[in-house]
This record gives sequence, structure tokens and C-alpha cells, in this order.
Amino acid sequence: MKAYKASYDGKCLSLNYEVGKTYTFNGKLIICQQGFHFCKELKDVFTYYSGSDSKELVVFEIETLGKIITKEDKSVSDKIKILRILTKNEYKEFIHVNEYDQNNNMIHYKNLEGFEEWKEYDQNNNVIYSKNSYDFEEWYEYDENNNEIYYKSSNGVEEWKEYDENNNLVYYKNLDDFEEWYEYDENNNEIYYKSSNGVEYWNEYDENNNEIYYKSSNGVEYWYEYDENNNLIHSKDSNDFEDWKEYDENNNEIYSKDSYGVEYWYEYDENNNEIYYKDSYGVEYWKEYDENNNVIHYKNLEGLEYWTEYDQNNNLINYKDSRGEQWKIEIEK
Repeated sequence: MKAYKASYDGKCLSLNYEVGKTYTFNGKLIICQQGFHFCKELKDVFTYYSGSDSKELVVFEIETLGKIITKEDKSVSDKIKILRILTKNEYKEFIHVNEYDQNNNMIHYKNLEGFEEWKEYDQNNNVIYSKNSYDFEEWYEYDENNNEIYYKSSNGVEEWKEYDENNNLVYYKNLDDFEEWYEYDENNNEIYYKSSNGVEYWNEYDENNNEIYYKSSNGVEYWYEYDENNNLIHSKDSNDFEDWKEYDENNNEIYSKDSYGVEYWYEYDENNNEIYYKDSYGVEYWKEYDENNNVIHYKNLEGLEYWTEYDQNNNLINYKDSRGEQWKIEIEK
């Protein structure tokens, strides 16, 4: 039976699907969990994929060659063959509509439910006007550095903003007379904030721009310390809660402890993969990796273990655990 399968960038979980290859799943088929998922009707694919995301959507025409389980508009099989990749023209009627101007700014959007939105831009590609099919409108203005200085919407919202010479926001006001003020140090770190409703806070930083102190007008204070590699090694708050951390030579966290007595331990291999974890709550686990940094063995203190295998393309092809669950994927050219 011919059917349709989609994935972003041609990948699904650990598999990178290729046209002309046959994939076999040896294990229990479970909808939405295990096996090769697909839709019998092309339109149903777009219940799960919008087609307008930032990732590249790839839609495959497949042939199902094995057992099939179907639930509503989604099916799963233990054997499929990738026949071809559909062109966008073949499924454009099922996806959201996006239109762009010559500068790749989206000027029109429409989804399958009929919602639409239109946008206009200035010569610097800043959006200056938008309107949707509910007649909601928005207007924007910018300064010479493309910082937004004015916003207005058709539901009564209106905002003004000001910036310093480094494009840091220094003042904000809205139509309800709510105001905010900001100050910065020479490295553009925010050191002071005040609002018209009485909220204030102060920040201090070290020579590496790490925050070392915070204080708010409600009396809350935090102190932070760092090592020579800018790793946070100690924090403390005004309620006397403290936390300490230690790191290895690769800046991986290897130990932490807080003033409640909670502790964590970590170990890593030469590739900085975490191979051991333990905490004072009684959780403990171990991991092993292959030469491509894929986890091939996991074991925890409760006795759960699983083993995995990958092919030369880092596709997960074999799984087995101590609970008796086991499956295998075979890829044929």
C-alpha cells in the first residue's frame, strides 16, 4: 500500500531516511511510540506537520510492506520502503500559506482554518504595520538604529521607548502611565532598574561581566562567586540558602552541594560525555558511549538497563532493555 510519511530535514528520531531504501522494525508496534509512522491520506500528514516551520519539511511517498496498525488518521508499520520525495506543489493545498516580499519578509500568512495576517515593512525590513482577519491592527516606529520606539494596537495598547547610544533600553512608558527606567555600566550590563509602581533592583558585575550581586527593593539579595574559568562556584541569598559547585579541567560540573545538604556527583569520559551520576536522594546511573558519542549502555541503581546499537550513519538500529523490551531496525538498499 502506498502512503505518506513526513519528517523535518528527512530525519525522524534517530533515522535519516533515504529514497530507495527499505526499513524494517523488529519489535512490538505501538502507535506514537514504536515503529514507522505514516498516514494513509496525504492531507492527514499535515495534522502533525504544519509545513511552515523554520525546519525543512520533507514529505515521502512510501510503500508499506509489513504489518500495519491504524488509529484514527495515523498508522504504524514494521516495514516500509521510501519511494520518493514529494514536491511542494504536490501538497501545497494542505499547508499554511506564506508569502514573502523581495527581502524575504513575510507579508501574508494564511492557515488551514482561514486565519490570515498581513504585514508591511520599512526600508530596513522592520515591520511597521500588521493586520489580521479579525481586524486586529498594529503599528510600529523605529529610530535610526532600528530600535522600536513606538507601538500602537487597535485594542488600545500604546507604548513608547527610548535608548542610549549603545542601543540599550533606558526608558519605557505606556498609555496607562506605567514607566520603567534602566541604567547600564560601561560594558552594557544592566545595573539599575526602577518602575513607576515602586519596584527597584540593582546588579553588580566582575571584570568578566559575571553577575556577582543582586538586590531588589523588597529586600532580596543574591551573591555569586566564579572561578578563573567563569564557572559559578558559590551562590548565596539573603535567606542564607547557599550552593557550591566544583568543575573538572574541561569545565564540566563534577560536584554540587547546597545548604540543605543535597549533593550531586558527575563523571565524564575523555569526550566530555556524562558517564556517571549520583545524588543524595539515592539516584545513581551509569552510561557508556561508542566512538561517535552515542549512548550504547545505560544502567541505574534500580536495575534498569538498556543497550543500543547504531549503524555507520548513527541511526539507532537496535534496542534492548532489562524489562524484556527489544526491537531492531534493518535498512536495505
